[in-house]
Amino acid sequence: MAGNSWQQPVAGEPSAGTFHPKYALIMNNVDPADTNWHEVDISASVPVGTKAIFVTGQFTTTVATNYQMSNANGGSSYIVNVAATNGYGGVCGIVPVSSTRTVWYKVGNAGVSGIYTYMSGYFI
Repeated sequence: MAGNSWQQPVAGEPSAGTFHPKYALIMNNVDPADTNWHEVDISASVPVGTKAIFVTGQFTTTVATNYQMSNANGGSSYIVNVAATNGYGGVCGIVPVSSTRTVWYKVGNAGVSGIYTYMSGYFI
């Protein structure tokens, strides 16, 4: 049956389209971080028409903070994670992709380091 195996695309919500597995490192060891929005070009990893990506990530923090991703500079955040002081934080979720195949990220405190974000697949 279609969608019941990790080997076949899984239909998402009607607005998200069909999920296509693809692994890519989209941010590698952003360090040190600041609290501004930053654009990440993922056009080499996803085809034209991509509506969203599924991401996972990790970071280290020395302060309580959050990690946010969006499809626009200063746009609505689609992933928010609050991490404990002096620990590790992790994120996962679906992030809409801009028409130019970019995503945006920011952290809530500059005490964050070692940000790694991975794409596990995309929706068309």
